[in-house]
Amino acid sequence: MTSPRSLPKWKKVLYSLVPMLVLLLVVETTVRYYYYQRHADLPLGILAVGRVAYHELRPNVRHEYYKPFIQPDPVLGYKNVPGEHVVRIKRRSQTWEFRATINQDGYRRTSGRAVETTDPIQIWLFGCSYVWGFPLNDEDTIPWLLQVDLPHARVRSLACNSYGNVQALLQLQDAEKRAERLPDIAVFFYNPFHKRRNIADPAWLRSTWDAQKSVESVDRYQLGKCARAGFGERGIGKCARAGLDERGNFTILLVPRTPTPIGETTEPNEYFCVKMTNTIFFRLASFCKTHGITAIFAIQSKEQHDEVISYTSHLTGFRVADISFDLDENGGYKYRCKPFDSHPNRLAHREYEKRLLPFVKQSIAERNEAILRWTPNSGPLDPGVFVKRP
Repeated sequence: MTSPRSLPKWKKVLYSLVPMLVLLLVVETTVRYYYYQRHADLPLGILAVGRVAYHELRPNVRHEYYKPFIQPDPVLGYKNVPGEHVVRIKRRSQTWEFRATINQDGYRRTSGRAVETTDPIQIWLFGCSYVWGFPLNDEDTIPWLLQVDLPHARVRSLACNSYGNVQALLQLQDAEKRAERLPDIAVFFYNPFHKRRNIADPAWLRSTWDAQKSVESVDRYQLGKCARAGFGERGIGKCARAGLDERGNFTILLVPRTPTPIGETTEPNEYFCVKMTNTIFFRLASFCKTHGITAIFAIQSKEQHDEVISYTSHLTGFRVADISFDLDENGGYKYRCKPFDSHPNRLAHREYEKRLLPFVKQSIAERNEAILRWTPNSGPLDPGVFVKRP
């Protein structure tokens, strides 16, 4: 038997380093695990230790749908299919799963119970997937959290994945046309990338087309149907495009999401994107003023010298709510659904709702106070605080 003193020097060094390396590995793994569980908001367990490597390698991500998720809509181009949906996002050996319940109107539910009050104040939220809550469960989204904090109001989410601001204008105009009760308070969420979506920018359309590569169906028999019904509705879907007609007047058209028109469309410049988005918000402000809707312009994210924010913040009739914060803090793992997705996670949605809530409460209080003070002899109510019922 060889004694320790007779061992070569390199073996002595090796035997001394191995326990230290093992200890460091255990400490590193433990720290990564607990930090990730606390800040990333992802239920991934010990698999989270490899998140940095997975993110840098950027492997393919696959979305799995059990049934069609998107259906054509004559007004907006597309909506969600009513019913309960389970969606899985797979990345290597890891899986993220979420549930989404869609009401019969094609929009995501905001509560698990019926509204108790007979005539509650109506609050409508307009936005994209940052409001809809992809890829989160129903109860983790901004609209649901807002409904919990406002039990005597009805919070309705009219957000949908890949929507911009142009859909909000179409939704309100359609509700007016159908003599539907309009909201008392309307919250219009804004992100800088909406400027391109509002005009159905060709580059953005191509990205939605490419996203179809990640769409699969668990039932192979319905693969083609689910692929067409996924984000972008390959071959049959349409999306809203704000632009100018032959006379130079503002108009909104539904354009198909097919390769031919996408490839033939000229890329618009930044000025046109800003101009169309500003026009949309001008029309939204005018609509709300006409119908007595309290309008909130909610800034979810922003960039330096954003002309849309500057313009809309000075529009008469908008209450500006800057609820933005740095989504990329700590590399984005604190507030985003990484490594599966770059959308805001449930921690970010809680933060958004917490920042938005005071603005909504203030709007409710002002409207209630104005209604209580009103008498038939005091003349018409300020349309900014009183809603006209159809």
